[in-house]
Amino acid sequence: MEEQGLLNDSLEECCEQFYIWNYFVCLADGGGIEVTGTSLWYVDHAQQVCLQDCTSGGDKATCGGLASSSDQLYDIAKSCCQAQLGYINDDLCEANSLQQEFDGTMEFYPFYQENKCVQNCEEASDLCGGIIQDSSTPMFETIEECCSEKLSHINPDICQELSDPGTGTEKFYSVTSKSRCYKDCELGVGCARINSTSIVLHEDLESCCDAMPWVSSEFCASRSTEEASDLWYASTQNQVCVNDCLVGDGCVPLEDPTAALYATALECCQAKIPSVSSDICADVSEGNPLVGSKLYYVSYTDERCVMDCAPADDVCGGLADSSDELFANATACCEAKLRYKSLLYCETISDGGDYAGSGWYFADYPNSRCLSDCDESIPWCGGIVEESSVEMNETIAGCCDTFFPSIDSDLCAEASDPTSTGTGKYYGVVADSVCVADDEITGARVEDLSTKLYDTIEECCAAALPWVTSYYCESRSNEDYSNLWYVQYPTLCVKDCESGPGCVPLQDSSVKLYDTSLNCCEEKLNWLDSASCDARSNGLELFSDLFYVDYKNNVCKQDCSETDPLPCGGNPSESNSPLYDTLEECCETKLQWNNLDECVASSNGQDTTTAAGSNEYYVNWKLFKCAKDCIGSAPCGGLKNSWDASYSNPSDCCANHLSWIDEAECVLS
Repeated sequence: MEEQGLLNDSLEECCEQFYIWNYFVCLADGGGIEVTGTSLWYVDHAQQVCLQDCTSGGDKATCGGLASSSDQLYDIAKSCCQAQLGYINDDLCEANSLQQEFDGTMEFYPFYQENKCVQNCEEASDLCGGIIQDSSTPMFETIEECCSEKLSHINPDICQELSDPGTGTEKFYSVTSKSRCYKDCELGVGCARINSTSIVLHEDLESCCDAMPWVSSEFCASRSTEEASDLWYASTQNQVCVNDCLVGDGCVPLEDPTAALYATALECCQAKIPSVSSDICADVSEGNPLVGSKLYYVSYTDERCVMDCAPADDVCGGLADSSDELFANATACCEAKLRYKSLLYCETISDGGDYAGSGWYFADYPNSRCLSDCDESIPWCGGIVEESSVEMNETIAGCCDTFFPSIDSDLCAEASDPTSTGTGKYYGVVADSVCVADDEITGARVEDLSTKLYDTIEECCAAALPWVTSYYCESRSNEDYSNLWYVQYPTLCVKDCESGPGCVPLQDSSVKLYDTSLNCCEEKLNWLDSASCDARSNGLELFSDLFYVDYKNNVCKQDCSETDPLPCGGNPSESNSPLYDTLEECCETKLQWNNLDECVASSNGQDTTTAAGSNEYYVNWKLFKCAKDCIGSAPCGGLKNSWDASYSNPSDCCANHLSWIDEAECVLS
């Protein structure tokens, strides 16, 4: 072991080599010396105290055994507590370390749960809040300092009173729900201890009442001392003033804290009840005997307003009770209390009159008319209107315009007047395309009240029947004819009249009419010769001497009397047939497939077989052959046209016009 270095020559060397951190304990345990310790202080974290460096078990209770070399030593226990157990109150730690009783520091600290400051001591008195172990809790010498520093959100007087309960702060606070102030005191009138830390305290009653500006200062001051103001206030419902007092005849303590108060009943009446004579109001308010105020109050039983007078009759309803609201006149009473009644009706019966109705007009919706507010025994009356909910108008016209805006006002007025024989205005009858008068004499009264009326036939035709020509509508509405012209396809115009030459009464009301037959022809039959159309329309025979085609006979004819020689053929059978200045023009244009000479000869009634030709050759394009210009059998191909080229022999004709055809096939044979 010596070779391994585990052996030493002395105990001191051994302890120094192997237990240097606990050297004295090592010496003591090794029996080399007796170690008593330094008597300095070191911390014992497990017990949360400081102990002395000395052997335990002796007479000294503060010894905790010998300190180890790692322990920090302190001269006194408090220094050890402050350095090693700083989270524990210094005084408490020191007392515990010295094994002494600890009654607290007697300083004050905040007790937030109850919004007050308490003393750091055992809870043996009202001031103590228990001993604080935590060093973080702030401590103060006085309650005032504690309240000021840590409970500054609370009124300092309240904080002081809660922390050190006494008989109250002797200051005033308001209770808005009761519109009064209380004094924070134990005994006495108006005393009531505070029960909230949010209360605002006032030095005197006046400043407390001023803090409730919506409350009458007199009301607040009197109620805060458990009294009444003995002033006067208005009861507008009863039209009197009432004394705000507690005991006596006529005393009615005021309940409305915002009401204005007056020194006398007269002042109150003058200020608050101007609708009633101030003297009468004051007398009634002060309880003087009266035969009635001559004011009005409502009688719901009679559904009218009656006068405050006796005995009861058509006007007087007997003396009013104190609960009855009084009014200066029947009108004011009716407007305030019987608003569901017609005001004129209520006024009349309240003043003892017989009501015969207002004479105004109201709507009879089922019958789309207006009736008068009067006894229904009269034809145009609808009965007496008593209810204000029935809207009325002063005149029939006003009633109709207001309540029946979709109905013609004249029709509504006529329906509202049983003596009316009609409006005399006009309305459209679509089926007949005419306008008729709403008149009992004509028997054409309007049945549909949604019908639109017009002052004149012309206005009616234009607005009610716009698709009907004005001439037709206006003439038929006057039971007449227009005597104007309209087209009768295909060749002429006829006159809208009852009888006479050319008269054909118009049946189609939408057909356009013209002042003259010529205008009608020019606009509606513009493909015809207007003069001929005009003549035919007026029953006249007129010829143009021009030429037109007759396809049936394969000729052209002249527009001239059939009694004259050919080519005259009378008027064209088709009124729209084109006309030409010459017979040749007609043949060339309308019968161009015929030989012109033959066409002219045929149209003039000549025998085409006797007509002469040039006997020269020309191309007959219908046959694609060269033929001879002559009438008869082949090689004659009929007479050529004037524009056809001709040749003395067929070879030249074929060579010039049909060269792709063999000559034997080219010549008509």
